[in-house]
Amino acid sequence: MGKPRRFPKTRYSTDLLIARFPHLTPSVLAARLSVEKSAVQQWFGKTHWLDQWQADRYATRLGLHPAQVWPDWFEIHKVSA
Repeated sequence: MGKPRRFPKTRYSTDLLIARFPHLTPSVLAARLSVEKSAVQQWFGKTHWLDQWQADRYATRLGLHPAQVWPDWFEIHKVSA
């Protein structure tokens, strides 16, 4: 067996999540995402990055597929051998 394949870490911007729900306040968004309000408030002041697991969890908690928030969700990355 060879070395396990390593896939690039993909990050997803909180800006796109916020833009998808402009009518939600940080308090409401935090409640829907089951996260601390202070975390979401930070997103409104500065871009933060989510890994694919967080992005998937947050999108589904808001009733969406992650591809509806992040258009590049299904982008295929070339993996070097």
